[in-house]
Amino acid sequence: ADSSPHKVKKIRETVAIIFDEDNSSKGEILTKTLSRSGCNVVVVLSKFNTQLVCSLLVYKRVSVSTADGLHDPSAVARLIDGSDRAVFVSSYFEKFANSNEEKRALLLIKACKVAGISNLTFSTLEDTEQLRRRGLRSQIQPEKDGSFHPTFYGMKAARRAARKANVQISYVITSYLNYESSNASICFMSKGKDKPMTVRSYALEEPYAPKAKRIKVQSKKLSKKVARILRKKQNTMAEAKN
Repeated sequence: ADSSPHKVKKIRETVAIIFDEDNSSKGEILTKTLSRSGCNVVVVLSKFNTQLVCSLLVYKRVSVSTADGLHDPSAVARLIDGSDRAVFVSSYFEKFANSNEEKRALLLIKACKVAGISNLTFSTLEDTEQLRRRGLRSQIQPEKDGSFHPTFYGMKAARRAARKANVQISYVITSYLNYESSNASICFMSKGKDKPMTVRSYALEEPYAPKAKRIKVQSKKLSKKVARILRKKQNTMAEAKN
C-alpha cells in the first residue's frame, strides 16, 4: 500500500457580502480584499447596476446577484445559502445611517437564520485622507490614554434580533491612511460593547495579509502599544497635511 502522505486540498471559505448603492465603493473594496485573500465571494446587491456588476466581476471567485431592494428574507436566503459567513456593509461602525439601512440589516439577520449562517459581520471602512479633505473626523476617536470605547448603541435592535435568531454578530472598521496610494491601515474588530477587541495594524500592501500585526486588547482599556499605533497614525496624517 502506498504510505506516502497525500496533499489535502484546502477548502476555500465562501463569504456572502451584501450592500446597497450608498455603500457600493466600500462593498467593492471589501469584495476585492476577500477575493485576493482566496475566498469565494457571493455578492448580493440591493439594486442592479451594470457598471458596478462589471467592476465586481473583474475579481476572481466572485459571483453577483440582485435581491430587489433587499425586501424578501427568503429570496436573500436562497442567494446566500451555502456561504460560511455573511458580511453586511454598513455606513458607520457603531450605528446605521438611517432606518432603511437598519431594515436591511434586520432582513439579513432573518435570511442568515433561514440559510443556516451563524456568523454575520457588520463591516465598514474609511479613508482618513478623504475625511481630511472634507473637514470630517475619523470614526475612531481614542481617549488621551489611547482607550477606545465603541458602544454600538445605534445597532441595539440588530443585536436583539441576532440573539433571537442565534446569529453571532461582530463589528469591523478598517481605517485607511490613504486608500488611493496605500493600503496601510488600522482595523478594529469587536463582538460588541465591553467585549474583547482585536486591533490589527497593516503596513503591508495587502490588507488581511498573514504577516499583519495582531494585537489583542480589551475594549475598556487599550494597551500602550495600540496607543502608540494610533498616535503614529495621527502624526503621519499631520505630516501629510503639512
